Amino acid sequence: MSLVSSLSGNICWNDRASEIESRYNQLVDKISTITDEAGRIGEAISRLDNQTSMNQTRVFALQSMLANQTDPGQRSKIESMLAALLSQPKNDQMAKLMLEMKKNKLHKEEKQLEKEKTLMDVQKKLAQQTAESMGKMQDAALKRLTIQV
Repeated sequence: MSLVSSLSGNICWNDRASEIESRYNQLVDKISTITDEAGRIGEAISRLDNQTSMNQTRVFALQSMLANQTDPGQRSKIESMLAALLSQPKNDQMAKLMLEMKKNKLHKEEKQLEKEKTLMDVQKKLAQQTAESMGKMQDAALKRLTIQV
């Protein structure tokens, strides 16, 4: 291989390796962002579960109070509080379902990006090895040239 072609090949493959590494780093950042967001969604789901559990405890307490209450005014207040608490789980379950769907979507995207990251890693290594080979060919061509001169 001639000195010029090995030199241009070396430069070309080094540029390619740098470009791939830049995209690779962007991909790593995106994966990190997705992982963080999925973690925040998981925390929100846990908070909803805790809130649902606390509401169930309140419902049981209010039902017990209602069973023992004889004053019609107090019974009415307790019944309205119970109605509000009993409607809450439907809203919480819907919110939880939406969060779970978003979290699952993020995990799918994260898996896909991890596959792309693995592929880019292989491409980067290949480009670096090719650039290194071109550099060796360049050195060999230089030696041949200096020996001939």
